[in-house]
Amino acid sequence: MKNFLKPAGTPRKDLFLLALLLLSTVLLFTSCGSDGPEEGSKGLLYQVEGGENQVYLFGTVHVGEEDLYPLHDNVQDAFQESTLLGLEIDMSEMSEMEIGETMVEYGMYQDGSRMTDIIPEETFDRVVEETAAVGVEGEILDQFNPWYATLILSEIGIEQSSLSPEYGVEAHLIEEADADMEIFSLETVSNQMEPYLELSDESQKIYLEQTLEELEHMEEDLNELIDHWKQGDKEGFGQLRDEQLENAETDSLKDFQLAMLDERDTAMTEKIDDILQSDSDDTYFIAVGSLHLAGENSIVDQLTELGYDVEFLY
Repeated sequence: MKNFLKPAGTPRKDLFLLALLLLSTVLLFTSCGSDGPEEGSKGLLYQVEGGENQVYLFGTVHVGEEDLYPLHDNVQDAFQESTLLGLEIDMSEMSEMEIGETMVEYGMYQDGSRMTDIIPEETFDRVVEETAAVGVEGEILDQFNPWYATLILSEIGIEQSSLSPEYGVEAHLIEEADADMEIFSLETVSNQMEPYLELSDESQKIYLEQTLEELEHMEEDLNELIDHWKQGDKEGFGQLRDEQLENAETDSLKDFQLAMLDERDTAMTEKIDDILQSDSDDTYFIAVGSLHLAGENSIVDQLTELGYDVEFLY
């Protein structure tokens, strides 16, 4: 299996892919344009032992195509054995209005500042040209932080591709869950927006310009990533995660990486630890973005440090 990571020293593409790989609301996108393994897509599946309850951890992709399925028998067996399903966010319980209001709360300037105060006019014009196609006018867009524009651009990229949240793993699991399976969230939309507040003006400029550069090739790049996800390549995803801090171009980009990965993983680990220690005799299937389950300081790494036996099931 060839390495899907680019050489060190060119981190901008990694930053774009990181954001696409992490957020489960409307921001994390993956593709599955090529055929998966004959035995089904593996993803990253772990079994956690050492607590009162049984826990399976599954690293997911949130958007895809129909040929993402079936999932590997190991995944399906673990899911069918489970009585509770944990997700980063249970989107089925939230309205688009609720999500949108929270995102606007974080993304819109509250002090009269403008996006054009930060980014060059040429960059802003390019963004407006892209967002006009979905009805977002420049006058409105200018009231938001540049990082918010990257999310809109990413959504546009998905709409222009063959990808759809309809085929995301979380949507599939919710559909497959029987009526007796309880579904719960590990995070809130606010938890997923807060890391963006770490970005300085300069870092937002870098982030937005990089997104514009990579948007045209987004589907192609993510097709390569999804191939490795289908094969269960946890080492590759671990390498991608570990390179983020090494390649951060600014201090605030480093803080962003830490908030997006390590800090969120610590919070989710604490909740999983509580689940493992609760005396309920249940089996939990917890599905989160794959980068949360690979590399240093990931949920898997932190649970291992707490003394749990975390076994990769392939």
